[in-house]
Amino acid sequence: MALLHFLPQSVALLAITSFAASTLASPVSGVVGDECLDPIVASIGLNGPVNTATMTASTNAPSSDECEFLAWTPTTKDAWWVYNAPAAGRLSLHFCASSYDTSVVVYQGSCGALVRRGCDDDGCAPDGPTYQSKIDGLPVAAGPVFIRVGGYAGATGNVRFTLGFEQEGRAAAWGRNSDGESAVPAALGPVAALAAGDAHNVALTPLGTVVCWGRNSQGQCTVPASIGASVIAIAAGQDHSVALRSTGTVVCWGSNAYGQCVVPSSLGLVTRIAAGAFHTIALRSDGSVVCWGYNNYGQCVVPGSLGPATAIAAGSFHTVARKFDGTVACWGSNVSGQCTVPSSLGTVTAIAAGDSHTVALKQNGAVACWGSNFFGQCTVPSSLGTVTAIAAGDSHTIALKQDGTVACWGSNSNGQCAVPTSLGLVTAVFGGGAHTLVVRPYTCAADTDGNGGVGASDLSGLLAVWGTNSATFDIDGDGTVGAGDLSLLLTSWGSCTAGAPSLSNVTPNFGTTAGGTRVTISGASLSAVNDVTIG
Repeated sequence: MALLHFLPQSVALLAITSFAASTLASPVSGVVGDECLDPIVASIGLNGPVNTATMTASTNAPSSDECEFLAWTPTTKDAWWVYNAPAAGRLSLHFCASSYDTSVVVYQGSCGALVRRGCDDDGCAPDGPTYQSKIDGLPVAAGPVFIRVGGYAGATGNVRFTLGFEQEGRAAAWGRNSDGESAVPAALGPVAALAAGDAHNVALTPLGTVVCWGRNSQGQCTVPASIGASVIAIAAGQDHSVALRSTGTVVCWGSNAYGQCVVPSSLGLVTRIAAGAFHTIALRSDGSVVCWGYNNYGQCVVPGSLGPATAIAAGSFHTVARKFDGTVACWGSNVSGQCTVPSSLGTVTAIAAGDSHTVALKQNGAVACWGSNFFGQCTVPSSLGTVTAIAAGDSHTIALKQDGTVACWGSNSNGQCAVPTSLGLVTAVFGGGAHTLVVRPYTCAADTDGNGGVGASDLSGLLAVWGTNSATFDIDGDGTVGAGDLSLLLTSWGSCTAGAPSLSNVTPNFGTTAGGTRVTISGASLSAVNDVTIG
């Protein structure tokens, strides 16, 4: 057994997090924000302005990788910010208010061992100025996030950006469960994104790893070991799964009956992916769309007039794109009118596609739908109100409302539109063949046993798996149960907002607590010595 001792002290917080090595390190120049070692502290909301012309060029200019027009040079002057993510989550950075052509790279780790998480060159278009950067929904682990801002081909100017952060949540599912697709694995832990196939699901963790469950008849849930921990986006077709790595490359596994998993060797750098029943679509960094796999309905014949796109979606046998100007294009099967885009649609912020219907989210938060309405999947409820996200299953449609609740309409043959009354608030929605997936927020990530508070049960469970990669107790999302997780648990003691002891030291930092190992914890707000026995 192990004894856990709380020692009443008032000392600084210590969290231990390990990261893979990189080669970037910079000396302090004396100008705040000029180097990684002396960054400006970023916060939620508006940051800046900071003029990069007043900075110097940091060493090790980043390569373009998946950001084709990053165009960083050894003489590019750059500015550094750091945001301390309180937990695993998704980061959004909008530089649309900056005065020049920005190039942005995001890292985690420490200045001597940085790991690249993402980048962007001109993502603000068409929602803002053409050449500013924009990153949405970037998965990050708890801890420091370094934001490095330069300029295209050495450009400089005033940097202004808005930072948003959404803590990761847990997956929930309902509807058909014939292959276990609605049985979310108990050990799944926090998720950064989900994708739903016909009867299988794919999850992206905050660490960039992939988990899959449900039907595996074609190997669609046998995640390749070589995929590693660098995935930033996922998609799922009927019986195949797709992942986009941080290098801008695409990996596919599962059914390949129609070549849907034969990734073109000439594909180039990719920023988004989608999957239809038997075809796969990629949005390249230059805005062009590439498609491969089943093409009997022309779903892989990308229109020559399409031009640059900013988002893609796929139905069973049709493909949808949001164009650079915010309008919608569609090609492939049009048997039910799913590719007859309404002339009155206007510009949209999001698109989704089901088996034979297409859904769009308009600028004003209203939902538009066209194509098959056999099950009422295109009969948008008149009481729906403002919507922030949309998804589509084979014959049902899902909307995330502004108040965080879920609405669903269309086929309910397997209960896929029977939204659980106990669901609570939701942050993202996804549609499968005849099931529905959502992400629920972590109201309290340290409440590992789900009893509404944080206490001895959560602590005992965490210590029992110390040093392992238990998803349930990896609260900070760094891949190992250790001091960082214990720190977050203690700062939430009693509830998520009250009784907050802070952690200063854990001895030993690593290794199991079984077999009589003594773990000593020092921290503030620990008024008495307590022993917790782990059997």
